[in-house]
Amino acid sequence: MLTMAAPLAAVTFAPSQAASVASEPTRTTAAASAPTASPHAVAAAGPAALDYRGSAGAVAAPPARVAGSPLAPSAAAAQTSASDSEIDADQIIEMRALGITPGFKRSMAQAGLPGLTVDQLMQARSLGITPEYVRDMRAAGLSDFEELTSARALRIEPAYIGAMRRLGVNGSIDDYQGMISLGITPDYVRRLRARGIRVTSPDKLTSMKALGFDPDKDSDDP
Repeated sequence: MLTMAAPLAAVTFAPSQAASVASEPTRTTAAASAPTASPHAVAAAGPAALDYRGSAGAVAAPPARVAGSPLAPSAAAAQTSASDSEIDADQIIEMRALGITPGFKRSMAQAGLPGLTVDQLMQARSLGITPEYVRDMRAAGLSDFEELTSARALRIEPAYIGAMRRLGVNGSIDDYQGMISLGITPDYVRRLRARGIRVTSPDKLTSMKALGFDPDKDSDDP
């Protein structure tokens, strides 16, 4: 036997149930009418279009940076650049005491030593290296900062190096210092040549002088 379902009109609801059923279409209609962000719109808006539950909705401001968190790259780079360009307070005091001024640095650059660091400027000033000394040494054939400081520390004058080099005696700072310590002068080399002895090697000149050879007294005969 077939049983027919009772028509909806024949079903009897309690008053509260009837009100609930009657309100459902209204809620459904409101939900349907609410605008829904399309997938393309959400993708275009990026993370700002999602709340922190991951659903599309009102744009939420990003959380404020907590104190102590890492700085943004640009701020960190600015701090690093500032610290690299700082000069130590002790250097400022020493530079002031030695009389190192921007004018001194400029004069050294014009003499042939551009780009000296603070430490190099202080070293040059403490040794008494002046722009004139630099120019004279360059004229004698020395232009390296380390060679200049070594020559000045050993009290080797540009005139000595220039005179020896004009006689063909070329050597290092140590060679010139060794010859000076033994009393080998440009005049000594010239007196040797007056006797017909032409020596340009710093080592040979040093050996001859160390053995007491005097071009004015000793004979070159065996």
